[in-house]
Amino acid sequence: MDSTQEANKAIARDFWAAGKGLTDGQDPSLYYSEDYYNHASPPGAPQGLDNVRNLGRLFRRIWPDHTIEIEHIVAEGELVAFFGRFVATHQAEMFGIPPTGKQVSFPVAHMLRIRDGKILEHWAVRDDLKLMRQLGGTEEVGGVMWQERQKAGE
Repeated sequence: MDSTQEANKAIARDFWAAGKGLTDGQDPSLYYSEDYYNHASPPGAPQGLDNVRNLGRLFRRIWPDHTIEIEHIVAEGELVAFFGRFVATHQAEMFGIPPTGKQVSFPVAHMLRIRDGKILEHWAVRDDLKLMRQLGGTEEVGGVMWQERQKAGE
């Protein structure tokens, strides 16, 4: 594996999973490209650094203690993919679910395109149903969650 791939894996581990530039209040342009595109955002959501700022505000409000525990990570060229667990405490209203104070843990898979040391693109797969069940929601709440995200542009 070349040094760029190792550096990109380090960015995924040290910056993405730790929330740097997302939930720590730092300037996201330190870690994200101006042209950042989040494929996991709902249609119509802003992209670029505004996407990072909006998501950061959302996470700081709902999941201020969140972490992503990376279990597996691979890199090829500009792409880094990792599988792990999202772990956090639900501390604010989320899509109609009042704060529960419950710690949640559910599997996630992310892929990042990293160029010149900055995150350029992001894809994600999450187990939102497992999240809703841990918060006391139902399958119906998961559908409402998606609809609310679309309305809010989150």
